Amino acid sequence: MKLSASKVLPAALVVLVGGGILTSGLLSSSPTNYNQAGCGYGYGYGYANGSYGYGYGYGTNCPSSSTAPAAPSAPSGATSSTSASSNSPTGTANAVLGGLNVTGNGEGSLTISTYASDPESVALADSTGQFIDIRVSTGSAFTSLNVSLCNVGNGRSLNWFNSPSGFNGTTSNSWTVFSSGTYDASTGCITGTITTTSSPNLSELTGTVFGASSNIVTPTPSPTTTSSQGYWETASDGGIFSFGASNFYGSMGGKTLNAPVVGMASTPNGQGYWEVASDGGVFTFGNAGFYGSMGGKKLNAPIVGIAATPDGGGYWLVAADGGVFSFGDASFYGSMGGKPLNKPIVGMAATPNGQGYWLVASDGGIFSFGNATFYGSMGGKTLNAPVVGMASTPNGQGYWEFASDGGVFSFGGATFQGSMGGKPLNKPVVGGAAF
Repeated sequence: MKLSASKVLPAALVVLVGGGILTSGLLSSSPTNYNQAGCGYGYGYGYANGSYGYGYGYGTNCPSSSTAPAAPSAPSGATSSTSASSNSPTGTANAVLGGLNVTGNGEGSLTISTYASDPESVALADSTGQFIDIRVSTGSAFTSLNVSLCNVGNGRSLNWFNSPSGFNGTTSNSWTVFSSGTYDASTGCITGTITTTSSPNLSELTGTVFGASSNIVTPTPSPTTTSSQGYWETASDGGIFSFGASNFYGSMGGKTLNAPVVGMASTPNGQGYWEVASDGGVFTFGNAGFYGSMGGKKLNAPIVGIAATPDGGGYWLVAADGGVFSFGDASFYGSMGGKPLNKPIVGMAATPNGQGYWLVASDGGIFSFGNATFYGSMGGKTLNAPVVGMASTPNGQGYWEFASDGGVFSFGGATFQGSMGGKPLNKPVVGGAAF
């Protein structure tokens, strides 16, 4: 019996068919230099009952030949540089230079460089001494660039040098904060994405110098919309509920606790969060880091809430008597400890630059410290259930209050995204977080 088959297949896949028993075989493929699915060939053979069979297939969706533009030259004064290119609209050009990693998404070429010192005429405030350059070739069609600068020491923000060539309407040299740059305390890296709408944008990468600064800068936020906001609610058993654009990264739900969970806080990029228990214990999820806790320490009143610093490198805990405890890079700006309260404090939230915070009481009353602004409260209003926590909007121009029945109340620029109010809960809601 002869075993054979031949069929043209769309993705270099070979099929062998026949009535004998296949005792040996081989399937292989060899793609062309386009390195794309559907552009290659494959073959196979088998031996069964004394007969030889073969099959082959090849892809037919090969793209036309494309050549990326030449990589730009390194800038004058750079101490080191490297380049990368991509010939495909679906490919990537990845360049790595020490702690600098830049990936162009799409077709094009780029060159990244480092400097030994500030190459520009205007000094960068609070500079860490780390300066880099990103250049994209004319004719490139990148859809975005992912930028990561690690080993930044005390660096907390990334700035770019805005020259007087008309970028963003400037008429003089100045340093401008990288609009999507975010410091991640767990990795020690500043990351961000350059797009057609970021600052700088893709068209401005004709030789753009970036510098790391220890100054904590909150980039000017884009106008918030309902779809870009999100928040979580946490229950006393540690269970987490997600709303809007928020994601689930784990919880203490179903795990043994020494004391009930009473609050939570989000990391700056919304890719993680902390839960805190009434004994001061802190639990981390996603990219949230641990910086200490009040667990196992004597407290005048139980812990009732937590708030994170803008770079995610620290947090505050607040107790029912209004006392505030600082960890990591969190600073103390005052408290209600030792002061008369109509109702106990139940939560807190920090301002975007970490230079202030709000405390909220169970009757919905709000207390502001540092540069925190008052936007209204549920104090003095009828509540179906007591307020148990609060969270600030990303730009600090509003906040939400969360009630134990899952009700949510918004103030200032905060928008309502939904709630657990009126829905069955295994345990009462004890706090919330937003980004």
